Amino acid sequence: MLDNSAIRTFSEQTQQLFEIIGPKAADFVKQKADTEILLKNQYKTQEEFATELAHLQGEFERFSHLIHATDKQISGTEKALEDAKRRTEEMATLNAEVERTITSIPTSIPQIVYTTTHNSGGWWLWRKSSSTTVANTIMVHDQAIHFSSLFILG
Repeated sequence: MLDNSAIRTFSEQTQQLFEIIGPKAADFVKQKADTEILLKNQYKTQEEFATELAHLQGEFERFSHLIHATDKQISGTEKALEDAKRRTEEMATLNAEVERTITSIPTSIPQIVYTTTHNSGGWWLWRKSSSTTVANTIMVHDQAIHFSSLFILG
């Protein structure tokens, strides 16, 4: 067994130790509890920031894909527009060439010429007169006929 005086000495020293560190230990324990609460709140805030960061990164990636797809669509639309303009210009060139070809073709236009002949004969009381009109169709060659005028003649 332990000596009674040793227990008493230990008790006195412990009492003195608690008297010295008592208020400081209480402050330390309170400060430790406050620090733990603050640290817990900081971890919670950090976790919320990490969650929000992950959400924003997902949104960023989605918008990035959307921008890329829109840019690709715009590029395709611009190319289609340029192709359409090019084809329109080609068609205008071909139409002008066809118009020149048509105007260079010599055409014959039918023209009707009327000839009237007056005949008279007999004596003064028995005088007789008559007239005869003859229609002849002749073909007139025209080099400067325009394509649109063919529809009027035909």
